[in-house]
Amino acid sequence: MLPVCYGDALHGMWKGFEELRGLGWIASTPRMVAAEIAGSLGAALATGRDDVPEMPARASIAASIGATRSTFQALAVLRASGGTARTVTDAELLEWQRRLAVSEGLWAEPSSVAPIAALRRLREEGVVAGDATVVVVATAGGLKDPAPAAERFGQVPVVEPRLDAVLDTLRTAYGFRAA
Repeated sequence: MLPVCYGDALHGMWKGFEELRGLGWIASTPRMVAAEIAGSLGAALATGRDDVPEMPARASIAASIGATRSTFQALAVLRASGGTARTVTDAELLEWQRRLAVSEGLWAEPSSVAPIAALRRLREEGVVAGDATVVVVATAGGLKDPAPAAERFGQVPVVEPRLDAVLDTLRTAYGFRAA
């Protein structure tokens, strides 16, 4: 599962898996899933279109994946892999950004948590079983674009480069509890 704008990374990963399968290094390729903002891939899949439609622009905190149209190569990957696409909302992105910080101590860019939000939907819909093995690719850290989260959670704290200071800040600022 990947955050997808145009679909270049999705296509590249699929191509890599296909090459590994061709070499006999893996037995099968994974089902690919695109997490998107505008929904062009989801619309193409839902309607059976051979092209990817232009969708209305939608303001989003996920600027790096906010394109209104993905590519045919991304659509081809989803079809070839038996995959799918889901759109996500800003509220979901902020919630999953917070949850990832609290539960794992990871501060991801809002766009980067899009696949986690999509996975939640796919599990609720019964498309992905609760016990299925899923790999979610987080593509960027939260410092790439801290402004959207700062409006909800406050400014990103500056921390001394010491483990105890980092853990203390994660606890006090975000509620993270190390296991």
